[in-house]
Amino acid sequence: MSELSIEFAGARYRFAGLNPAQDGLVRARFRALLCRDDAKPDVRIDIHFDPNSPAFMRRPSGPVEYPLAVVPGDESIAVAGAGFTANIDRSPFRAQMQTCLSDDWFVAAFENLFRIIACHRLFNEGALVMHSAAFTDGARGFLFCGRSGAGKTTLCGLADALDLEILSDELNAIRPRGGSFELLAMPFAGDFGGEPRRHPPYPLTGL
Repeated sequence: MSELSIEFAGARYRFAGLNPAQDGLVRARFRALLCRDDAKPDVRIDIHFDPNSPAFMRRPSGPVEYPLAVVPGDESIAVAGAGFTANIDRSPFRAQMQTCLSDDWFVAAFENLFRIIACHRLFNEGALVMHSAAFTDGARGFLFCGRSGAGKTTLCGLADALDLEILSDELNAIRPRGGSFELLAMPFAGDFGGEPRRHPPYPLTGL
């Protein structure tokens, strides 16, 4: 079993217990955000592989939206999706994942759980995660909020045509800093920003 660490928005997430197939899939998806394992992580996620357990939610048939259930509690957050279950402890902040997956479905399960963990990590340090589109001119950050269908992806297409770099058309975070706010790129996106890249915090210039 292997370990790997992913870093973004000033936090390190260490995933331990990956089998070789899972490790390869995660490294391919988040390659640009991998970091050395010699520093203490901010969050540790232990993964337990059980290929034969009948307790997991079955995979849906056909092209459907990924099924996910989240049950928040005072001390922990329970998560379940196709082929996995997980528990996120609030204090100390850490997570455990149980899964029967080692194929492309594992990438979907991993990323959906990672989103929840990352969002709560950011919440804990006073940041706000927003369903939004964001892009940068290399020095400044611009954030656009809206419900599904409001035009966030369309706006990203226009920004892309102007050679502005898209951070994400789905999830972005803002954090108070020095009397103003900074925009933090998150490695989760829809049609734009789907390939994770390293980004510094950008001063939030337009909202």
